Amino acid sequence: IQPDLSSGYTLDDNARALLVSTMHYEKCKEFKQLNLIRTYLDYIKYVQAEGGKLYNYVDKDRKIDYENWSEDAHGRALWALGYLISSESMPEDFKREAEDIFLKGLNVETDSPRAISFIITGLYHYNSSRKSEKIKKNIGKLASYLVSLYKSNAHPEWKWFESYLTYANSKLPESLFYAYLTTGEKKYLDVAQESLDFLISKTFNKTY
Repeated sequence: IQPDLSSGYTLDDNARALLVSTMHYEKCKEFKQLNLIRTYLDYIKYVQAEGGKLYNYVDKDRKIDYENWSEDAHGRALWALGYLISSESMPEDFKREAEDIFLKGLNVETDSPRAISFIITGLYHYNSSRKSEKIKKNIGKLASYLVSLYKSNAHPEWKWFESYLTYANSKLPESLFYAYLTTGEKKYLDVAQESLDFLISKTFNKTY
């Protein structure tokens, strides 16, 4: 299958590919995966602006679309970078480069629940190898925002962070489980469990 180069490139796809390739390399140690990881890492570095924002779209002529910024793509990239940094299998030069991008990207604020969930996941992995009270506090701050959304929208018949279900729903409770593992704050665990149970009740048919 040949890629359609005329459609350009996205941070979303490169972040996903970076995460999968890192996981694959951890298991198989194939050198070709390092070449792919280098490509994806170079892309992520290329689309980062001076202030830390990671832009999503690049056209076939390598022109970055600065008019449209995707909060979710930014968050997904931080998730992938945080995972790479935590990997014991990764070469140190890859980790250093990823960390520079990652820390710069944390300066960007977002209020997208999914972007925040992706960022918490990245912070959790980052903190697993770079223990830091600052990172721990950052996780708590973001997790508390998700809890506030939950309290604003949840009621006995609808235990969720928003008034609707859409894509990547499971990442919200998952990120709060990570927040609990990092901080030990039971409120994150409680909301994570309640919202996950609700999500399962809406997405699984109990007759199967």
